[in-house]
Amino acid sequence: RVGIGTTSPRAPLHVVSAGSGAKLPSASFDEAVFEGNTSTGITLSVPENTDAGIALSTPSNNIAGRIVFRSNGSQTSINFLSYSTPMLSINGSGNSGFGSSTPNMGLVVERIFGGDFGGRFSNPYSTGASTLWLGQGSNGLRLGSPSHSTIPDELALYTKDAFPVSI
Repeated sequence: RVGIGTTSPRAPLHVVSAGSGAKLPSASFDEAVFEGNTSTGITLSVPENTDAGIALSTPSNNIAGRIVFRSNGSQTSINFLSYSTPMLSINGSGNSGFGSSTPNMGLVVERIFGGDFGGRFSNPYSTGASTLWLGQGSNGLRLGSPSHSTIPDELALYTKDAFPVSI
């Protein structure tokens, strides 16, 4: 065991700037421990237009997964990849992409592999209407069963100051 800032390391690598009193995570996650009594972290410093990240490997694949911070001049992003396939990307503008490494709007969902595309938005804690809104304010498309409806799985189109058109 190697300890930096401690004479009694509790992991194979234990770096202490100040004691936190915290317990170590499970034995599955304690190869390296960085401990402090305020905000504590690890910094990966790289030049512009390069990547910094963490790679996960297995005996059969040297890059089974990655978490990558990408810097492209003024645009930055953090990307979660399975093998080399982008699974989730969040860029510096706040845009998020599932299956897209370059989301160009608030939420982009792309089907990466063949087959049917599907998704679900649900609220398991709701006892009333369960709906998905697409739109802004009171205008837009509502999918689901609004509270005023007696028809399950109704499709309702709402426009400003108008009663919805239901299908």
